[in-house]
Amino acid sequence: MNGTTSPAEKLANLIVENLGNEGLIPKRRYESVRAKLLNGNASEADWRLWIYAALGENSVEEEVEIRDGEE
Repeated sequence: MNGTTSPAEKLANLIVENLGNEGLIPKRRYESVRAKLLNGNASEADWRLWIYAALGENSVEEEVEIRDGEE
């Protein structure tokens, strides 16, 4: 490849970055989400898994922060 980023790659990167910034996908999933977006095979089930997993991780992190503050 010639080192340039295709429009599809730019869009996938933008989507992953924005979802990550909003806490809707965990950082550990960035590459797998990006790959599925680029391949065009991200299913509804994938989206649900990514977002529910991120929301669950965020609630656990919030609970830990609250408990840490109480001690």
